[in-house]
Amino acid sequence: TSQRFTYIQKYSAGGDTCRAKRVVWYDDARSLRLKALLVDKYALRGIAIWALGNEGSRAWPLLKRYGRTLAKR
Repeated sequence: TSQRFTYIQKYSAGGDTCRAKRVVWYDDARSLRLKALLVDKYALRGIAIWALGNEGSRAWPLLKRYGRTLAKR
């Protein structure tokens, strides 16, 4: 399962306020693999990774294989 955290964001406008729960997800090896499969399924041009370093060491071999696959296209 991907890593995640939640937080509450408070919004104010015109004297009204509300709170919204937000969930932030981080990629791991499994989620990156699934993104790569979607690229192949829908013939997309690639994947995006917001911040390197959160994905864990198991993701790197997968990303290398994925990059080599894209280079052959």
